[in-house]
Amino acid sequence: MTLSRAERLILCLLPALAVSLALWVKIAKGPFWLGSNSDPEYAYLLNSLSLAMGKMPALSEHPGTTLLEFGALVLRAAHLFFGRGEIVNDVLTRPEFYLNAMSYSILAFFFAAQIALGWIARRCGFMVSHCLLLQAAPFVSMTSIETLACVKPEAFMQPLAALLALSVVLALEKNWTSQRGMAVAMGVIVAAGVVAKATFLPLLAIPICVLATWRARALCLASFALACGIFLLPIYKLWRFMAGALWDIATHTGARGTGAAGVVDTGVFMGNLLNLLKDEWLTALIFFAGLIVWTARVFSKRKSDSEDESASGRVGERAKWERETFALLGVNVALAVQFLLVAKHPGKHYPQPGLSLAGLNLFLIFRCISRWLIMRTIKCVSCVAVAFLMTCQTYCTTLRARNWRAYSLAQMSVVDLREQQGEAKVIYHYRSSSLESALAFGNGYAGGRFNRELQSLYPRALFYSLWHKRYHNFNEDIFTPETVFQWAASEPVFMQGSPFEGGNAQYRPANAALELVSPMGPEVLYRLRSDKAIK
Repeated sequence: MTLSRAERLILCLLPALAVSLALWVKIAKGPFWLGSNSDPEYAYLLNSLSLAMGKMPALSEHPGTTLLEFGALVLRAAHLFFGRGEIVNDVLTRPEFYLNAMSYSILAFFFAAQIALGWIARRCGFMVSHCLLLQAAPFVSMTSIETLACVKPEAFMQPLAALLALSVVLALEKNWTSQRGMAVAMGVIVAAGVVAKATFLPLLAIPICVLATWRARALCLASFALACGIFLLPIYKLWRFMAGALWDIATHTGARGTGAAGVVDTGVFMGNLLNLLKDEWLTALIFFAGLIVWTARVFSKRKSDSEDESASGRVGERAKWERETFALLGVNVALAVQFLLVAKHPGKHYPQPGLSLAGLNLFLIFRCISRWLIMRTIKCVSCVAVAFLMTCQTYCTTLRARNWRAYSLAQMSVVDLREQQGEAKVIYHYRSSSLESALAFGNGYAGGRFNRELQSLYPRALFYSLWHKRYHNFNEDIFTPETVFQWAASEPVFMQGSPFEGGNAQYRPANAALELVSPMGPEVLYRLRSDKAIK
């Protein structure tokens, strides 16, 4: 069916609002080089730059490779049209420009995927209110909007989840549940998500449940495995390291492969799971509603099977309902596995793949209950649900944007104080808000590939490693504490980064006195003095 102009505009509303809220968050949080924003953005920037140069990235833990491939394409395209000289020096000189290009490209990908999801679902004959439910996923959790403002796998996985939802809608409505092309498409989409971050793997349950034949499921799994191999080719030398890291995570009870050997620590695991359900209560509520509706649908099917349904129209309708019931099962299985997987290693952004299923889950729930309710009631309830989600998300974004803005201004005040010191030496340490510190962080995760170029571009940059308690520059030349103290005795030397207080006191430089010259906050500026300089 053809969409009217009004329908096109209505189905642009939610994607446009989601992107607007993400941009609001992005502005509130400040530039990417702030200490609170550089991790992991600068790591993905410099590893994407490595790939854009035809070199192997050093980052492979998540593994994050499809995001790096996407980033490399964006860097090359941005440099082609807006570049200033050779690409390496240009990116290292204007990293914020290129990071913004990556961020806006992810937002454009998300916007296009959400628009396609709504428009194509409407063309398939679904009610506008149901199409809006499909597009409502970003409004279920504040995490979704926050991650959209970043350059990280969780942002990139959201448009991929929208494409997976679109493939499910097409498979159900067009009865393509046994088509080879649909099985291949689903396998490739899930593979792209998994190679972006392994937490996307539970979503493989969706095509397994949606596809109607074992041949189609086998083709989907084969396509998934082949696509994973292709997407991972840029880091083929790191496959063993990546597999080892994932194995350690699976076989140890602590975070990121640490702790005692075992699958989970039951006490910690249950506590983490309850906290996860509490934090993402709305997603959990939709999940339990989906389970209830699926259970009711199964019993309803058994009852209807005992009745006479010989008419071809009713048989076709029943088959369609069965496909939607299996799809609802797949979504809820994926969500359950997602919660259990993340509960072992909690992080507020880790359940993002599952959060991105909320719209599809709502859509299938309303489709399943439409047999028991009149059409007008369905339209009313779904529109109220969408309006509620929009209102809540906009309100929560307003509140949290104020906090992020205040936090970024506190960091910027330290930057302003540092710039008032003129040409004085500044030693950056952990969570320091500076372009040099952000580049040093990203270069560390890029295997130190850009040491020489960065030292040439930023010859005055100095750093203090909290973990090794040593002073160095981009070339990793080590400066002894005695040398640094001599500087401090003859000229002003400052240290900028997280305060050496409380739990961070253990990282304080040895044999050095630090005079606080900024207000105490999440980031501070110290003046460094040697012990001999203090009387």
